[in-house]
Amino acid sequence: MDKELEGFFAGCILGDGSISKRQGRVTPYYRESHSLEQLPYLEWKRTFVEEVVPCKTYEIFDKKLGKNFYMFESRASKELEAIYQLSQAPVFDILNQLTPLGLAVWFMDDGTIYNGKNKNTKVYATFNVTLGTYRFDYEEHVIIQKWFNDTFGFDAKIAKKRTDTYDIRFTVKDSTAFLQMTKPSAHPALL
Repeated sequence: MDKELEGFFAGCILGDGSISKRQGRVTPYYRESHSLEQLPYLEWKRTFVEEVVPCKTYEIFDKKLGKNFYMFESRASKELEAIYQLSQAPVFDILNQLTPLGLAVWFMDDGTIYNGKNKNTKVYATFNVTLGTYRFDYEEHVIIQKWFNDTFGFDAKIAKKRTDTYDIRFTVKDSTAFLQMTKPSAHPALL
């Protein structure tokens, strides 16, 4: 597997992708789901996974939400073992596999561009890129923050949410640089 594909999978692991082993099985499989609105993006991601192993797409109805979702799932394959092992590694090891494509995938899965309005003038006064990194604990956020600083010179901030979760936010300058770096690799529908 080449570095670009490894970087793609690192972004998926940090974002919405899931790689696991079924109970009693020794070979991993990959799966991911998105809403109808993100189906083109899901199919785009599927093309990368299919460079390694065949996949099938399914339509799933969520009774609780009352809407359809789409999921693709790969065949279980030893070809995914290295990616499975990466998914079990510390966050620092996953970060070190990221490429611009992987960063773009992570951002398209879990990122937002926040446009802040001035309360008095109602004019957009600032914007920033935020990565919704809620599944990581505070110590892992410190690692992520340091990695962005050491790797790109970004002044990433750890922002506490209302609950005991955090996200990563970038300054306006670093948000602009982040978007310029990831845009060439991003899916066109999510630009």
